[in-house]
Amino acid sequence: SFSEKGNLLSQWRGYCPAGNGYSIGFSDSSLIDPISKQNYRLGKCIYDETEQDKLISMILEHVLAKFNATVGSSPNKQEIKELIEIFSRNLSVIAPLLKNKAFEEECEWRLISRPIEIDHPEIRYREGKTLIIPYHEFQLVDKDSPLRIEQMYVGPSTDFEKTAASLDVFLQSEGVVCRAITPSRIPYRGL
Repeated sequence: SFSEKGNLLSQWRGYCPAGNGYSIGFSDSSLIDPISKQNYRLGKCIYDETEQDKLISMILEHVLAKFNATVGSSPNKQEIKELIEIFSRNLSVIAPLLKNKAFEEECEWRLISRPIEIDHPEIRYREGKTLIIPYHEFQLVDKDSPLRIEQMYVGPSTDFEKTAASLDVFLQSEGVVCRAITPSRIPYRGL
């Protein structure tokens, strides 16, 4: 997930322990090539319920039109199965972008892979707050290319200078090119 807002109090509170977090900012152009090469897509989340309903209705209308045109009055099991697959494929295109209006301030964009079976060997797992989360790795750069970061925010901290300096040393040691390291300026007590 990405956000148009790299320095948002609710994000610091929700995703980073107090005084220990970073927000990484990428330029759109640096993502185009890896997204294309790995068959991903980038889409802006849709928070408006009316717009969400319209998209879902379009999918249902498409499937129903196909049903009426090809199946007739007494569909067999195979025809029903094919229609369900069409509906599922179409829904999988938009479902990752549908998000509750309460999260609208995040202005989130999501990087979305093709559908991948849960038992696929490329699936990895990580610890979540309450459960184990499956994920698929996305390579931001080719193996021999340096990672280029447009901007990094250092989250609310009691000592921005030391935190920024240690971040800068770490990025250099990893060969990461970062254009700017910026303090959050959100007061630490706000967390």
